[in-house]
Amino acid sequence: MKSPQAVLFDFGDTIIEDISFAPSRGNAALFPYISSNPKHVTLDGIAALGRKIDGYLQAQRDASSLEFPWVAFSRNLYDQACP
Repeated sequence: MKSPQAVLFDFGDTIIEDISFAPSRGNAALFPYISSNPKHVTLDGIAALGRKIDGYLQAQRDASSLEFPWVAFSRNLYDQACP
């Protein structure tokens, strides 16, 4: 196998823009598979909490240029929504 001449890393929509990201659609697709919901978490509740966390993280990002991986964001969201 021939080695590549270069490797391109795109951080934060520099070159490629992800315009089809729709977390509400993903949550809606997964919601029917929840086997237990003792806290009665709703899709609207998850969306509201996600916006709250995102607002906080965006402020931190703007102030420090730190990036927050979506995996960490998702884990934080669902850990708070469904403790």
